[in-house]
Amino acid sequence: RLILPQTVGNAFLERLADYILVKTTFGFSLAWDGNSGIYIKLTEDHKGKPCGLCGNFNGNKYDDLILQNSEYTEDIAEFANSWAVQTSDDVACVPTASDFSSPCSADAESTEDIFFKCQIFLQFPFLSCHESIDPYSYISSCMNDLCRVDDDETYCRAVTEYARACSHAGSPVRDWRDDFPACTEKCEDSFVHRDCISCCPPTCTFEKDCLGSNLHCLDGCYCPDGLIMENGTCISVSNCPCIYHGTAFPVGSKIEQECSNCICIGGIWNCTDHDCAAECSITGSSHFTTFDGRHFTFLGICQYILVKGTGKNKFTITLQKAPCGQNFDHACIESITLVLEDDVSKQVTLTRYGQVQTGPNQVFNLHGAIEIQNVSSFFVQLKTSFGLKILFAKDGERIYVQVDVGWKKRTLGLCGTYNGNLRDDFLSPAGMIEGTPQLHANAWKVSSACSVPINIPVVDPCNINQQNAGYASHCEIINQEVFAPCHDYISPGLYYQLCRFDACKCGSSCLCNALAHYAYVCGKHGIIVDFRSHISYCAVMCHSGMLYHQCSSFCKHSCASLSMANICGDDCAEGCNCPEGKYFEESVNFCVSISACHCHYKGKALQPGEILPTPTGSCQCLNGTVKCIEATTENTVHICPEGKIYYDCRSPVPGLPAAGVNCGLSCANLAMNFSCVPSPPCASGCICPPGVCRRGIFNCTSYPCPAVCTIYGDRHYYTFDGLEYDYVSDCQAYLLKSTDNSNISIIAQNKKCFDNDIVCSKNVFITVGDTEIYFSEPSEKQKTLRGQENKPNYQLWKAGYYSVIHFPEQDITILWDKKTMMHVKVGPRWKGKLAGLCGNFDKYTSNDLTTSNNMEVRNAQVFGDSWVLGQCKSPNETLRPCEVHQSKFPYAKKECSILYSDVFAPCRNVIDVTSFVKNCHTDTCNCNLGGDCECLCTSIAAYAHKCCQQGAAIHWRSPSLCAYDCEYYNQGLGEGPYILASYGENDTIVGANVSSRRIFPLPRTGAYGNVFFSFMITPGLFKDKDLSLSLVSLESAERPNYFLYVHDNETVGLEQWQASASFWRRATFFHHQGLWSPGFSAFELHSKKGFFIILTSSVVKVAKYDDSEEFKRLSSFSIEELSASVPYRRMCEWRYESCANPCVKTCSDPEGRACKFLPPVEGCLPYCPKNMILDEVTLKCVYPED
Repeated sequence: RLILPQTVGNAFLERLADYILVKTTFGFSLAWDGNSGIYIKLTEDHKGKPCGLCGNFNGNKYDDLILQNSEYTEDIAEFANSWAVQTSDDVACVPTASDFSSPCSADAESTEDIFFKCQIFLQFPFLSCHESIDPYSYISSCMNDLCRVDDDETYCRAVTEYARACSHAGSPVRDWRDDFPACTEKCEDSFVHRDCISCCPPTCTFEKDCLGSNLHCLDGCYCPDGLIMENGTCISVSNCPCIYHGTAFPVGSKIEQECSNCICIGGIWNCTDHDCAAECSITGSSHFTTFDGRHFTFLGICQYILVKGTGKNKFTITLQKAPCGQNFDHACIESITLVLEDDVSKQVTLTRYGQVQTGPNQVFNLHGAIEIQNVSSFFVQLKTSFGLKILFAKDGERIYVQVDVGWKKRTLGLCGTYNGNLRDDFLSPAGMIEGTPQLHANAWKVSSACSVPINIPVVDPCNINQQNAGYASHCEIINQEVFAPCHDYISPGLYYQLCRFDACKCGSSCLCNALAHYAYVCGKHGIIVDFRSHISYCAVMCHSGMLYHQCSSFCKHSCASLSMANICGDDCAEGCNCPEGKYFEESVNFCVSISACHCHYKGKALQPGEILPTPTGSCQCLNGTVKCIEATTENTVHICPEGKIYYDCRSPVPGLPAAGVNCGLSCANLAMNFSCVPSPPCASGCICPPGVCRRGIFNCTSYPCPAVCTIYGDRHYYTFDGLEYDYVSDCQAYLLKSTDNSNISIIAQNKKCFDNDIVCSKNVFITVGDTEIYFSEPSEKQKTLRGQENKPNYQLWKAGYYSVIHFPEQDITILWDKKTMMHVKVGPRWKGKLAGLCGNFDKYTSNDLTTSNNMEVRNAQVFGDSWVLGQCKSPNETLRPCEVHQSKFPYAKKECSILYSDVFAPCRNVIDVTSFVKNCHTDTCNCNLGGDCECLCTSIAAYAHKCCQQGAAIHWRSPSLCAYDCEYYNQGLGEGPYILASYGENDTIVGANVSSRRIFPLPRTGAYGNVFFSFMITPGLFKDKDLSLSLVSLESAERPNYFLYVHDNETVGLEQWQASASFWRRATFFHHQGLWSPGFSAFELHSKKGFFIILTSSVVKVAKYDDSEEFKRLSSFSIEELSASVPYRRMCEWRYESCANPCVKTCSDPEGRACKFLPPVEGCLPYCPKNMILDEVTLKCVYPED
């Protein structure tokens, strides 16, 4: 027995009033009233597929009596008996005899009384339902039931069935029981009887809509109007509890989030936003998260501006990355440097291994403006008096930069703009937004002594370092119980990917740092995770009395901090502490005396007392600090390229940069308005003389812009404000829902194909005002459910392989590729007025994951589930396809590598390819049972579309990869042009008068002037599936859309295409090739079998077949090409374009203005001669007057 409600697979079972209700995600619903009433509804996806007592759902009620052996019968008893199912627990079924008698055949007098009782269906209050449900079959059922048992219960049951049928058809008969006192239902306290309860009644969690397979409504005892059901009790909406991470909070409850205070009001969290500090992080030396939450990976080796604070208390943080690893094949963080007020004398540098270096003006640095301390054995912290804090891991693998709200909209650099909008986080010093992490980082590159290629693909280390795969397997702990309490707050997917990347790159140390980073993020939400006790590689051993804590702090107890006068604070981090009088020395991992402390200088570790020669002298390590002495050497003459001068660090020249080539002037670094912080301090070499560079900054003006939300595959979403996330569900969910009273919504649902669990398409429900439209892939057509049929408020277009629906008044456009890709474009007027899976379009990315009850979350599955319709359940655990189907991963990597190939090179500097490669792997691996090409091609096409929108047209398809053929559209254009020459009259051809369009015999010598004489042989206008013979139509090549047509009087003319089966049939012919004579053709009428077109010297007409040589001679035609003519298909044809504007001149839009809103797309596009336009119905080029 199941306790309801309950989800079983893709079915949801619940109790509603007196019914057991079953809803599914695959277009089927069932309601059982607990007695004899069962009601089933199917969507059109199942049309023609069912069988059984309910028929075959093919639109023809006359063939429903199909036996289980697929034979047809008119015997109802035989039909029903054939579908009997015998189970072991049931009593043996007794077949019903074919001559079973009617219950009403015995007593004529009582039958007449029953007939009058059942005629109530023809009277008030049921009159309003007659147009929807024919009452006579229900009168018959009523009579049969009452003839068996004539009592009030049976009578009420019969009347109830008709009332229910009316409700299911959308015409409920309300309060009909008022006229039938005996049928009044008694309900428990607080409940009332209702004749039409929504099958998806409003709940406290969300107001659900009934769509698709759901029954319209049911009857029974339910809450009165104005109240809703909550845990079996009727309550008002204002008393609804609020849900937060699965916990229900009563009305009036208050909670605090990161940047908001929320109070529960009527089931919705009413949140007051307040500005809060932001954090930028760098982990694994290569993974960046900006202040606004944009994640990217960059592997460059150079010096970069990490953060540049503008305005009052301006500062700059530079990041120095250098080669590292056993083979120097990794990029590691060597140091970060803080410079105040663009004055290099006011600077502090935190180096790898925890060393702190300061500028000449140490008094300024260490008295009030900056505080530096070791907060643990793992971290150094730098804190300022103006709202800046840096937490720097001594191994260089993690950096956390925090700024308070005073710096909002005042930051630049690799960490972004801190304005809530991650789309402009790649803002360059020149004022332009870069497209990729490489370009973004290169734009903020300080030193001109290094150059980084702009097009380096980020290669997965797990594909290279197979020996580290064992370390990467431990990343699975992120998805397991240890981190489970954090999952609802922070989605684990990204951190799992970064963990595998780092673990494969450099083994156990990188593994532990990646896990520690996720634990750190969880800790910011109050979730303490002790992962080190579960991973042996990550266990921390504290020596000489030192103890490990997840949140510890020490100050002035490490060798690295000896040269700094630390001011201790309350900040903490994980690590160990040394006892008093001892200092932690990282090289020996031990607490030592001060004389045994090592020194750290320019990324190198020096032994106590060790002397290090330098270009300007020598340095010695004494008591944990480095003492340097400069030496003098002789000058050497150096020759530089034309236009440059040599700078010698040993002999500074006034007016030249003191850093030499490390801070050589360039247009790029001048635009940063930053005094370079060199690392090392100076490097000799050839530099540009002063004054040769000029500043280059773009002056940009912002305008209100539309926004686009993109969905593709079974899980990938890009919101209006630019947030990328994955959400996996088979449920119907709101992509878009207006928050005002405009009644705008778009609902989508993944659709599975290939008889397995592979998602290959979507069902789309669009509501705009009073118009409802349903899109489904098999028909490739829209179905208007309700709305303004005569004057639709929308336009339908075909643009490449997209179907487009445009609402001009609302400025909303939907592009759907009839598979899994959709693009929803909304105009600027909708800013801040939308919600759903596409986000809220308020230009702030940070709040896009706002649930339907107005709560910001960080878990995409939690967010997505809040926008699901009904009680549909999404999977609790999101599987990673390439790990589940490991045999598919090599294929996925091979095919998806095209995104890193030269084919897409023009785009990779415009649109970052990293996430698209990851998604391509996921989608291709996920299609493990079929549809490989569908998933792969859609994923590649998604990146190509993004490129296309940025002006980068990519010709990526090939015969061997996702080939796209437009020949389907060109087939309708036919072959030709040809002349039809008579076999019997060799000098005569078929001609047509231009004015009268009369068909007549035309001498070859007269084939000019006011006549048409060339034809296209096209596929037959009338499609006859039962015929295997070739059906063709004969279309005028000079006048497209005019066809050879046989009139009722059997005369032949040239008539314009009409949208009627009668016209199509009369303009369609059987094409008999070589029927009478080899090389000659005959044309038999499809509309009149046995009649042929014949051509004599005086007339073109229709004649009945006779077995004479004369008939065969006159009905035979030679089909001859015109050598001097240009083939019609060259002038008008459909061509594949990888990225082109689909707006063309058509019959409904001769000037081509209405389609200007369409974006450039990929697919088959029509090309017409200049003096012709496209007929959207026949898909041919025609003259405007036609």
